[in-house]
Amino acid sequence: MLAMVKAKVVAAMMINFSVGANLDLNYDGQLFTPIKNVKVVLPDTRHFVVSKKHPQGKEVAQALSRGLK
Repeated sequence: MLAMVKAKVVAAMMINFSVGANLDLNYDGQLFTPIKNVKVVLPDTRHFVVSKKHPQGKEVAQALSRGLK
């Protein structure tokens, strides 16, 4: 998708930027910078799959549950 910005097919694109202080993203040798003072929040969910058959499955599931509280 960033290739579309690089090729000037689009002028801007909504993507996740880096977590660094300035939020700049270096992709394919080109620096992409967020538009100043523009933020968009998109509600979403994350799902984790944990195998009950894995030797540490129960431990991982418990750790995830603790982290979600």
